[in-house]
Amino acid sequence: MDIFQSMRRNLLLVFFMILFFQTLLILILSTRTTQTKPPSCNFVNTLLEAPETAIYNTYDHKVNTPTLQSSYLVSIIIPTYMSHRTIVPCIASILRQSYFNMEIIVVDDSPNHDTFKIMRKHYSRDGRIKLYKNLKVKGLSWSINFGITKASGTFIAFHMPNSFSHFNRIANQVHTILNTRNVIGSTVKSLVLHQDCSTTIDSSPYHTLLVRRAIFLKLGYLDSIGNIVAFEEFYQRIVHKYGAERLPHIDTVESVTISPAIIPFVNGLKDFDNKETLRYRVEYENWHKSLNVPYIGFPQLYRSFYRAQDHPREFVMLSMAAIPRRESVLTAVVSSLLPQVDQLNIFLNGFDKVPDFLRNSKITVVRSQDEGDLSDNGKFFFLSRLKKGYYFTADDDIIYPPNYVQNLILKIEQYRRAAIIGVHGSRWNHTDFSTFYDTKKRIVLHFKYEVKQDTIVHLLGTGTVAFHTDTVKHLRFSLFKTKSMADIWLAIYARKHYIPMISVTRERFWLDDAVTERNGTIFAQSKDNDNEQTQLMKSNGLPFNLSPSCPQVKVVKYLYLGIYCREELISQDVQVSHFDLKEFPWCDDKDNT
Repeated sequence: MDIFQSMRRNLLLVFFMILFFQTLLILILSTRTTQTKPPSCNFVNTLLEAPETAIYNTYDHKVNTPTLQSSYLVSIIIPTYMSHRTIVPCIASILRQSYFNMEIIVVDDSPNHDTFKIMRKHYSRDGRIKLYKNLKVKGLSWSINFGITKASGTFIAFHMPNSFSHFNRIANQVHTILNTRNVIGSTVKSLVLHQDCSTTIDSSPYHTLLVRRAIFLKLGYLDSIGNIVAFEEFYQRIVHKYGAERLPHIDTVESVTISPAIIPFVNGLKDFDNKETLRYRVEYENWHKSLNVPYIGFPQLYRSFYRAQDHPREFVMLSMAAIPRRESVLTAVVSSLLPQVDQLNIFLNGFDKVPDFLRNSKITVVRSQDEGDLSDNGKFFFLSRLKKGYYFTADDDIIYPPNYVQNLILKIEQYRRAAIIGVHGSRWNHTDFSTFYDTKKRIVLHFKYEVKQDTIVHLLGTGTVAFHTDTVKHLRFSLFKTKSMADIWLAIYARKHYIPMISVTRERFWLDDAVTERNGTIFAQSKDNDNEQTQLMKSNGLPFNLSPSCPQVKVVKYLYLGIYCREELISQDVQVSHFDLKEFPWCDDKDNT
């Protein structure tokens, strides 16, 4: 009996040993299929010093520099967050590209100055590189989306701050798009370098996407969820609309990403476990299927999938007043604004009937036959119908660009809903104010002309105004007591409530006239007799001294005091000339930590 028990034990031992070695063999084989040749640990240093050389020498790379004229500008978007250890070699790998016609847009989302200081030190005089600093930590998607709004290229490419590109990456991707029929974008093979110096193929290299800029106009921006999976959703949104065959994958190593385990830095991403990622994927797939053209705006005012209930909708309402002589151009004005808003209100002064083009579910019409002729005050008639969100007022003789609402909302949020934002603005010398329309003493920031920095003004033209409802909680239509003076009444309200009025930066002809004749304008009717406007201004403390000590300037100053240095504010076009140098030191000052 003992002999049989001993034999049974030996057989069991042999069986488990065979099972163990078989499992070990399977693990070894599977690891080899997912890993490439591990480089030496000195590879990290080489990668940081000469990234394109490290990629080229270490991996089997197809050397094929395309014969390609750099006639198309490529905008490369880099979002940074505590990336001071990797950003210089990252950008170096881009500057050494064989494709020359590029601009690099870096958007820093760090809570301190380190990354921005380093970028300023190395690249402040390089015209190819645009540096921006979020004036509040916004997250990965926001930074990328903001960079896209600043891009000028025919193509837009994503690039992570801890990634390094082979010198042919951009050329190969552009070449693929231009020389393959119907292709609109491409991705490349990317490796992830791990702590043990092994590398694995990135199974989802969506962050290497280079795509035609027109795609963003059609499908919108990255989801604001704050996770790397937002790249995947955007990629799949393109696939849903255009098909996977129009987004080929280049199967050569064009990029290496250093794992955060090697060079620790906070990536600012919301952690998703497998269950949460699966839920997100299922919900975005269902959302894609429900729409022919799924679109995500920027800023993202509401969520259409994944935790939509946690993000109440921010409503966008626009109101305007119109007169019959401009009916011929009103169609173009309404057409330029209607796609950008949730609701468009229009007060018709003196129209015999409602024009057919205003019969739209998104348009609310009120006529002077019912409420009396309100002139330009009609654009504020709808204040009693405000929903929580953003309120715009417009004129019936201006053509607005497709990104008008988007850009003004970005400015509203940049100033943390503490200011009234606009385009057309006016300033006066408060010590020498004589008449409202005195062209020698009035500085007009006309809506058609370039303004290089945001400017605090005394008055904004209400044809180009926007604010959040949180900013003007006490604004009522009854405050607009006289007709044809809506601009002044709004300025009086802002003055009494210490709300800054800011004319925002813009390019020349960002807005343009819809009409050539100006005889019917309020300006033409009152420029030779502005006594009423002048007295209304003077009796309500306008214009006031726009000095560093005035409440409106202090509001802007205290948004950023002790948090940002001057160059960071300048990158977002904040007017720093009002601020004392000691309050907002330069980024390279030793004391500015």
